[in-house]
Amino acid sequence: MTKRATLALLIAFPLAVGAVAAMGSDTRPAIGGKDGQNAPRLLTEPYEYTSDEGGFKVMWPSGCGELRRREPNYDPDADPFEIVYVSNVYCDQFGQHGRGCAVTSIVNLKGPDGGPPGPAEVVSRMEEHMQTLSVNVVKQTAVQKAMPNGTVIEGLDIRAKPPNSGGEAWLRGLLYEGQIFLLSAWNIEGELWEDPEIQAFFNSFEPLIE
Repeated sequence: MTKRATLALLIAFPLAVGAVAAMGSDTRPAIGGKDGQNAPRLLTEPYEYTSDEGGFKVMWPSGCGELRRREPNYDPDADPFEIVYVSNVYCDQFGQHGRGCAVTSIVNLKGPDGGPPGPAEVVSRMEEHMQTLSVNVVKQTAVQKAMPNGTVIEGLDIRAKPPNSGGEAWLRGLLYEGQIFLLSAWNIEGELWEDPEIQAFFNSFEPLIE
């Protein structure tokens, strides 16, 4: 992403700013409604999924009955209070690698002052993901959502496209009580942003409230 695009993101999300451990290569299936539960019927219909590990719930679109998880390879000798915990749950929708969605949760990330992360950390995670998808910003919007306990979850919504392609990507970075969530969806054939099931995926997301 260019410096100009980075500056635009920071201006669009001007709140309160650690590196995340490298993602491990091992994956394990997480099929169905709750972590590890088996529900193959959900392959062809949307369903609500709760991740106690990631601290969220969301409505996955049809074709995402088989989920997979990827986590970093943590240093067993590291101080657990210093480790940045990352949980990534994703699906290749209907088994198609060019079409899918994901939720990544990041816990224990610190700002430059050693305190909780702020919007700059959210922007940084989003930039990294956009580089992975090789897409450019088309539209960006600040988002807010009031939670039942009275707190507000805030973040940044980005619509993006790869250069010289009809594909589409959608990213949403959220900050809630020191935890960062990154939602993403992509379709190399386009027609993603107006898909009602993908819209429900983004709009249904909620962090778990203790």
